[in-house]
Amino acid sequence: MGAALALEPLAALTGSAAVCLVPFLLSGTALTVFNIQFMSYVQLRADEAYLGRVFSIIFTVAVLFMPVGSFVFSFLLDTSSPAGFAVVGGGMAGILTALLLHERGKQVAVLEAERVGGGQTANTTAKITAQHGVLYADLIARFGQKQAKMYATAN
Repeated sequence: MGAALALEPLAALTGSAAVCLVPFLLSGTALTVFNIQFMSYVQLRADEAYLGRVFSIIFTVAVLFMPVGSFVFSFLLDTSSPAGFAVVGGGMAGILTALLLHERGKQVAVLEAERVGGGQTANTTAKITAQHGVLYADLIARFGQKQAKMYATAN
C-alpha cells in the first residue's frame, strides 16, 4: 500500500489525472482487502460477548493514529492545492458554506455532480431568494395576513 502511494509523485509528472488516480486506487484496494480480512478474522476469533469492546478498541486506536498518518503523508504527497477547501455539493448548504469560507478569506472549490443549485438540500423545501417581499405582499392582498403567515411558517 505504501509503495503504491509512493508512486504518486511519479504519476503526477505525467500530468494525467487518470494516471494520478492509479496509486490511490491500488492503495485503496489493498486497504479494503486488508480491512475485510482483518475484521473477519476478529469476528471469528473474538468472544461474542466482547466483540463490541474489541471493535471499539480497534477504531479508537485507528483514530488515534490518524494524525500520524496525516503527518507522514503530508511529506509523501504534494499537498499544495489551488483551493484551501473543497465543498462537496452545490446545493443551498454547499453554496452557503462556500460563501462563508470565501468571506473569511479562504480559497474554496465547490464540487457538484450535476447542476449548481439544481437539487434539494436533504429533501427540504428550503429556498434562497430575494423575492419574498413581493411574494408575501401578493399573498396578503389575495388571502389575508393570517393565510400569508401560515404559508411563511410552512416554508
